[in-house]
Amino acid sequence: MAKKRRGHNQGSIFQRKDGRWCATVSAGYKDGKIQRKCYYGATQKEVSDMLDDARGKLKQGIVPVIGKKLTLGAYLETWLTDRVKPTRRPGTFKVYAQHVNHHISPALGHIELTKLTPEDIEGYMNRLDSKSLARYHRMILATVLRQAEKRGYVARNVAKLVDRPTVMQREPMILTSEQVELLLDALKGERFENLFRMSITLGLRKGECLGLRWQDIDFDAHTVTPRFQVTRQGDGVDFAELKTDKSRRVLPLPETVAAYLREWRRQQLAQRMACATWVDNGLVFTNERGGTIEPSILNRHLSRICIAAGLPDLHVHDLRHNCASFLHAQGVDIKTVSEILGHSNIQITADLYTHVFASVKQDAINALDRMFAAR
Repeated sequence: MAKKRRGHNQGSIFQRKDGRWCATVSAGYKDGKIQRKCYYGATQKEVSDMLDDARGKLKQGIVPVIGKKLTLGAYLETWLTDRVKPTRRPGTFKVYAQHVNHHISPALGHIELTKLTPEDIEGYMNRLDSKSLARYHRMILATVLRQAEKRGYVARNVAKLVDRPTVMQREPMILTSEQVELLLDALKGERFENLFRMSITLGLRKGECLGLRWQDIDFDAHTVTPRFQVTRQGDGVDFAELKTDKSRRVLPLPETVAAYLREWRRQQLAQRMACATWVDNGLVFTNERGGTIEPSILNRHLSRICIAAGLPDLHVHDLRHNCASFLHAQGVDIKTVSEILGHSNIQITADLYTHVFASVKQDAINALDRMFAAR
């Protein structure tokens, strides 16, 4: 196809033999030779928009970087500064920056962006100790290169050509009703008793429990509305709003839960009065001075309690899994379970709890079998 001609110094657009569209624009001269910047896209309009953007920058004196001289490290730095920092939470930006600056850039940053290959990425991922880390870094690279592809710096996203590492997920521990009774007895008097009870009763995530404020609990309306979460971000703790509307759900507050929360509020008030350095953040669950609890210590506390009681070694997230199991066993439909747990869609619930729901179905079939066998 013939090039689409434009006026002097306005660039040109043409379709390549592979079907992709290309736009070129003059980026000045070097050593007496004209420097041209190429932009690639799937449609003519896409590259036309890129070209218009480039021309606008040229009018402002901003000269585009020629792709062959742009390294992955330089583009990663630009991506962090211009894309991640203005649009993501500070904690998220910090984590991305740590992974980029401490791992990805030292290993791959020297490679020219247009010369980066799937083999480069695959070899780097194979050298990492953890499959989870390799999967995470592939995600970062795929995101970065998708942006580079949109901007015309590369012709294709080579990270997408690398298979995602398969990470074995830990199977959740599901307790029997007898084991739950043992757990509740073992929790009595423990430091995080009420937090663990909230998780297993209402299916709250660990971060949601830690970010819960007293103003999120309406004792008169008997509702709990989690709005914030506390998570570990690198070497710090991030306190932020929940990300999705599904997470910001209104949950019914059972009277038994309300009763022990009222008692916990009285105990917390006594702690506050006795502590001269108390910081009032309005949180339901705090450390000894009113601040946020370090998320990493909760699994250790729960594990110690379970082992001492002769129970399976639980993680805090297992309590949420057990809540889902109990709800379904009581005949609650999967859509309602999904809404209580705050999943963004019902398919996530179905995928996560397939084994749980399957066992409930098996129990139901066995009950029917016994009933028919008796007749």
